[in-house]
Amino acid sequence: MKRMIAILLLLCMLIACVPTPEHEFVVNKGDDVVEQKLSATPVPAQPTEDEVHADTGSNQDAPKKEEPTAAALSPQIFPERWDEDAEKYSDHLTIAVHADIVQRADGLYPVWRTRGREISSEEASKLATALLKKPTEVFTQEPTKDDIKREMERYLEEANAKLAWQAAGKPDDGVDRDETELTQEEVDAQLKAYMEEIEKAPEKLETTPVSDYSGLKLNRTSSFALADGGKASVTWRKEFVAVSKGCSNFGYNYYRSYYEEEKYFGEPNAKLWKDVTMDRAEAEKILKTEMERLGFTDFVIKSAIESNLLDYTGGRHHYVTGGWTFKLIRNYGGYPLTNVPYAAVSYMSETDIQSLLQDGGEAGYLMNKPIRDEEIEVLIDENGIQYFSYSSPKDVLELVNESVELLPFEDVKRIAKNAVSVSFPFEEWGDRQTDLEIYKLLLTTFTLHVKNSDDYYEMPCWIVFFDGEYATEREIRERERNDENLQHDVVVINAVDGSIIHDDYGY
Repeated sequence: MKRMIAILLLLCMLIACVPTPEHEFVVNKGDDVVEQKLSATPVPAQPTEDEVHADTGSNQDAPKKEEPTAAALSPQIFPERWDEDAEKYSDHLTIAVHADIVQRADGLYPVWRTRGREISSEEASKLATALLKKPTEVFTQEPTKDDIKREMERYLEEANAKLAWQAAGKPDDGVDRDETELTQEEVDAQLKAYMEEIEKAPEKLETTPVSDYSGLKLNRTSSFALADGGKASVTWRKEFVAVSKGCSNFGYNYYRSYYEEEKYFGEPNAKLWKDVTMDRAEAEKILKTEMERLGFTDFVIKSAIESNLLDYTGGRHHYVTGGWTFKLIRNYGGYPLTNVPYAAVSYMSETDIQSLLQDGGEAGYLMNKPIRDEEIEVLIDENGIQYFSYSSPKDVLELVNESVELLPFEDVKRIAKNAVSVSFPFEEWGDRQTDLEIYKLLLTTFTLHVKNSDDYYEMPCWIVFFDGEYATEREIRERERNDENLQHDVVVINAVDGSIIHDDYGY
């Protein structure tokens, strides 16, 4: 996992030795091609001359002709494979292509307009009612005097260790520390702040009798004692709601990948892990039934991973149950779905992105605020849903275009190879040879901001998956390519105008 994170960080660097691509491509293009194509609609079938005369009264007894209807939509079908031998892009970089192409079977590519919305207290309460037994008591989580004292003790321990390290000349002792200088005055000020918090904090959390899930506190976690003797918590924010069974505080999904990594590095949380015995197929059956019951029938599985549900109470995690955590996304009308959590590669550095934001998006670029993906996360065990969260909900406002015109595939191929090529090689690698391979193209939906609006387009994009010998041995890479719970190196291409989509900054 940390190896993959390090690779992804490398991919986001902009370096001087990048070869100039044969054709330039643009990130977040602002030339209105998207808007022009979206506004274009199929031309209605025109009536014949005889039909015109029939409708103007030359034959009043003739049957009325039907109103002209829109022309049939033309499917846009792309090849099923794309293969190219390795091509040399510089003295130290080659790119080969051996890619399956995943696309819609009907060849039609609709675009929807959506808008983010807030979750009301009524909606959060309704969801809690559907998932939990009747409550008897509630208390809203807030730190007690003992909680703040524990936090203060941890801070003081870490601060004293850092002060001693600084006094010793910052030796390399294998501990990952923030390099920022810490002073005794800062430590004293923080301790004073803790003491003031302790003075104001309650001795213990006081409970209140309740009979339902109304009265949830915004931006807080409300904890409940249940009629069946259990406990649960509900966390509610404007764009997020989470229901955690068996938790007196917010539930935390701890994935197997976390466990494997922390086990390797000897971290304490690895000791909490308990192996999951439930079969994934059985978990999917329960998931399908529960989503239908809750009214989320238009959401489909994005990924699934074995996980444990932990209750974070009293300053530490407690094991609750183990099962399968499914991440779900909305199905926009039959697009093939991204069945892996991908990490978009950008050849632009963070500095370059901020510069574009500050200069107002000159030189044809248009940068907007970050996109939040609508997502449902559900942990299923043998007893059903144990954790459920819904984040960044959207309303579907309208179908903007029944099947927008996409770029020819020859353009897609050129843009894809150029986009991948400018990410490599890196200056720090010197003369190291890098052999990359594009191994999959997925034509699916991606969220883009509508210009000068808070609305979104859910529209077609190409996700180009690639990897290479910079990462791991081929046998390991082949396994990782099919692992839906690993991040993958990709570039995301707007299928309408060919611009590169940056998944943090939108269109």
